[in-house]
Amino acid sequence: MKRILSALILTIIFFSAKGQNKIKLSEDTLLMRKEFLTHIPIGTDTADAIKILTENKFEYYSRYQNDEFLWHKNINYLFFYHEEYEILNTLKWQVAVVYDSKGKITDILVVFHVIGL
Repeated sequence: MKRILSALILTIIFFSAKGQNKIKLSEDTLLMRKEFLTHIPIGTDTADAIKILTENKFEYYSRYQNDEFLWHKNINYLFFYHEEYEILNTLKWQVAVVYDSKGKITDILVVFHVIGL
């Protein structure tokens, strides 16, 4: 009986801890940037950023160097996107994780679109 109870407690702890790393989506890009920076602070290694975002169902598309994203020019960034589907709309988040020459995160830029009606 004690083993069953111990296993149940460990399972609860595991699944509750697993949910703590979940990125909460928002249509507000400023809130999303803040949420991303909570999970991927400035100075994080690019490999860790890729792991965190892909674990949160963001698709890693490509790595860009000396390119532009929105009004930012000559930046290095990792590009991710995530889509969710509603009845008549597609919600789409595009994320540029900006990094420096040492591969450390310096900023996160977010774009949100609603595609559909």
